Parts: sequence; C-alpha cells; structure tokens
Amino acid sequence: MAGLAQPTITTQPESQSVSLGADVTFSVNATGSTPLAYQWQKNSAELAGSTETTLVLTNVQSAHAGDYRVVVTNDQGAVTSDVARLTVLVPPVITIAGQPKDQVVAGGNTASFSVSANGTTPLSYQWRFEGADLPGASNRTLSITRTQPTNAGAYTVLVANLAGGVTSRVAQLSVAQASVYTNALGARLPYRLFSPPRYEPAKKYPLVLFWHGGGELGTDNLSQLKDLGQFVFLSATNQVQYPCFYLAPQIPVRPSSSSLYTYFLGFQDLAAELLSLLQTQFNIDADRLYVTGLSLGGVNSWAMVARYPNLFAAAVPMSGGWGFTNIAGLYPGIRLPVWNFHASNDRTVAVSFSDDAVYALRNAGGNPIYTRYQTGGHGIWPQAYNTPGLVDWMMAQVRGAVSTNEPLLSITNPTLLAVLLTGATNLNLAGAAGLGRDVTQVTWTNLANNAKGVASGTNLWSATGIPLQAGRTNMIVVVGTTTSWVPAYGGNTTFNDALTVIQSPLSATLVLQGTDTLLNWTGGAPPYRVQRATDLAAGDWTDFLPNATPPLTLPLTGQAGFYRIVGQ
Repeated sequence: MAGLAQPTITTQPESQSVSLGADVTFSVNATGSTPLAYQWQKNSAELAGSTETTLVLTNVQSAHAGDYRVVVTNDQGAVTSDVARLTVLVPPVITIAGQPKDQVVAGGNTASFSVSANGTTPLSYQWRFEGADLPGASNRTLSITRTQPTNAGAYTVLVANLAGGVTSRVAQLSVAQASVYTNALGARLPYRLFSPPRYEPAKKYPLVLFWHGGGELGTDNLSQLKDLGQFVFLSATNQVQYPCFYLAPQIPVRPSSSSLYTYFLGFQDLAAELLSLLQTQFNIDADRLYVTGLSLGGVNSWAMVARYPNLFAAAVPMSGGWGFTNIAGLYPGIRLPVWNFHASNDRTVAVSFSDDAVYALRNAGGNPIYTRYQTGGHGIWPQAYNTPGLVDWMMAQVRGAVSTNEPLLSITNPTLLAVLLTGATNLNLAGAAGLGRDVTQVTWTNLANNAKGVASGTNLWSATGIPLQAGRTNMIVVVGTTTSWVPAYGGNTTFNDALTVIQSPLSATLVLQGTDTLLNWTGGAPPYRVQRATDLAAGDWTDFLPNATPPLTLPLTGQAGFYRIVGQ
C-alpha cells in the first residue's frame, strides 16, 4: 500500500560517562508509518516498561553501566539503534585495610607507605608530607630511603580519577636515632630515641620510657623496637594530641656470673641517669615522665618506680615477673598511678606476680588499675596497649597530682580525705565509680577484720554498716569492676579507692580544780560537741558547746549536771 514505510532512526542514542549517583537520559528519534513502538534494551535484554522515546535512569550505580539500545517497530518492520555505552565513573574509595599504616623505623633504614583504592580506572596518586605535595611521589607506594629525623611526621596520599578524589588517613612516620649512653664509670646503655614531629624548643613535652622483654636482650640497639604494640604512643592520632618523646633502651644479655636482680637494677639506674641527661638536651616535662614495659620490661617498670618513687607520673607494666620477688616489699611505697595488665593463663610469667603486686598496693592505700584477662597467654601487649582510654589516662597523669581520669573510683562520703578519725563502731560509705563508664559491681573490704560486702549501685554506689575493728587502724578498700575491653580474652578491669579509718573510742575525764571543773577527752574525731543534761533518766541533752576542743573548763553552777562529748 502506498505511503507505508518501515521505521528509520534519524537520531541515535549517544554514549555517556557520568559520575556515580547522577541521572542519565538516553533518547532516540525515528520516522516511519505510525504508530511506532519502542523497546529499550540493556546488554541485549529487554528493560521492562521502557517503551518511550527516552530512557531515564536516576541515581545511577555501578550496576547501571552497560550497553543500551532501542528497537523501534511498526506494522512494516523493525529497526535497532546503535549501541550507547553507559560508563559509571566510581570515585576512589580507600578501604580500611587499604589505608597507609603508621611506620616506625630505625634511622638510616627505609620506610615504605602503600595505599589500596577501588574506583574507576585510571587512578592517580599524589603523596603529601605535612600537607605539602611530594614531587614525583605519584605511585601506590612511597619509599623513603636512609630516613632521618627530618622525615618524621604525617604522610597522606590523594587518590583521584575523573569522578573525584579521596585523601587517605594520616600515617605517622617515626624515626628513631640510635645512641649509646655512657656514664662516668664507663657503663653503657644503648637506646633509641624518638623525638616528637615538629619539636618546638619553647614547648614542654612528656616522655615515655619503654622496657623491652627478655627476648630482645642484646647489643644490636634494634631488637627493642620489635613489638609494634608499644608504638601506640607514636600513632598519628596520639602524636597530634599528645606529642611526646619515646625512649627505648636495650639491655645486653646478662653474664652468667651476674646476679639477675642487681644486673637489671644497674640498667635501671643508667636509664634514670639518661633521663636526667635528656632533660638538659630537650625541653622535657619532668612532671610527665612515664614508664611502661612488657614481660621482663614489665618487672623493670615495677622495679623502677619502686626504686625511683618520685621520678615518674605513671606506670603501665604488662605481663611482668621473672622472679624478682625481692622487690615485692617495695610495692607499698609506690604512690604513683599504675595500670597493670596480665593474663590469668600466662604460662611464661605467673599471673600471681601481678596479683600480689596489686594486692600489696591496695593494702597500702594505693589505687592501681588492674586489667586481668582470662585468656591471652603471655603476649597480650598488642591488645593491651590499644585499650580504649589507656593513652588518655597515662597522658593525664602529672607527678604528685591526684588522678582524675577514668577508670576512677572515689569515696566521697563521709570524707574526701584519705584518713578518717572516728569513734563509731561501723561506717557508711558512698561515692562514684567510672565517671560514666559501665561498672558491673562495686565491693568493699575492711583489711583490719577481713569484713567484705557488695555495695549498692555501681556508678553511684553506697555501702552501709561496715564494721570497724576497735583500737586499730582500719583500711577500707572499695573496688569497682568493669570490662577488659578485649572480648576474645575475657576477664575484667578493677580499680579502687581506699580510706584509712582510725577507730578511736572517746574516753573522757572530769577533774575538780578549785572552783572549776576540767573536762578532758581523747579519741573520736572532730568536730566535737559537748552536751549537758540535768536528768539522765529524761535524757534532756542539749548542746553546751557545739565546736569544742579539749581540755574544756566547766563552771560550777550549784546544781547537778551531766556532760557528754559527741564526736565523729
């Protein structure tokens, strides 16, 4: 029949490249006998409901990418359009595993950073140091050969493509210079010292002293850097918030002829001398020196704070032991904050060493924090050093100051002081634990009579009717319990406050002196109230003097009177 014609496409759909999330429209123009019908296809498969001259795709994702075409039909035949390719440009994404990692290297060695990113290729890379582009650093990896202290600092990489760009996390490079301290007697102590990036001589910096384990004994001045968990203090995040010096000495292998105890104490003395020397070379805050260590280094940490009780602001021993039982008697003298870590199934160093040390400190009125894992064995330090809040807690400690960072338990009633004098036979206590941290239980123990109990409440707790031992000093230890922060290891963390209670009953004497009467008393605790009554049976006691101090002169009134003293 004249006038009838097959479809003809006059305007073909065009290929497009768009960014992820964009809207896309494909369109076609065709002529021929009407009516014309349209069916869009993707990768040769029909798209249901796509039967218009245009195909609209909204918020395109990677799955939308492909080859699109349209088939135009009428009663006279059909025609298929050219293929229009849709390319969805996915901007770069750096996965957690693909982020560049913090690097700790010995000076002169090579440091390497790498990044792994997903996204539409090709990807470009630009590494930066302290926010400035590094010329020529345009590969997935960045290698820095023969590192020097000037290379220490923050590194990032910008990964980009046609769809955009993403900047990696900050990766910290810490470079340790090798040195050897030699004292006046010729004794030597090899060490590595990390200085804070962007050190400013006018600013004071804390210093962390790290003691390695027994497996790192030697003279290579390198093995002490083996355990990477210790370097949490040098991470990018912590060096921004808490820039600090980090000192890692190495103890040589002990000669068989040397006493284990005196040999290691000798190197602790060298470390103390080295700390003094470094404070003359750098602006180091003497009130913010910290000591930590693992395994043999754990006991070196314990021993050093006992040997130098006024040197450090805090200590973090881990898995310590190694038979230094002869320093156990020094523990009660430790007054600085301690956070100790150990696992109950440690087969290398018995957990009883830590148990005894913490018990001795608490019995002496100290307030150590103790994370005791149920499992984990000897090498717990990678997890322990990454305990949430540990670095914050350590860096908040100042020599000679009372700790205010959680985990923290405090006795607030009946006194904020460490010592209470009372003539009472039992005691009520109250306080707070954790400052918002989840606390599972609060218990109390009176070490004088071994009375024990569980307090009411947790974060806000109270204990009533704690019996006191008459005529002696009572040490009340209140312990809070919270998580170990490592579910795979189990266990818990305990932290405490202690109150020394001197139980001293009131004892009074009344002596006639001329026309006056002298009332005197001992025991109890101020403030004292002297009360008077004229009839004991009636019990009509009234305050005679609300704030009295002994001895007290009482006037003779010509009538019988009875007096009593009321103390705390």
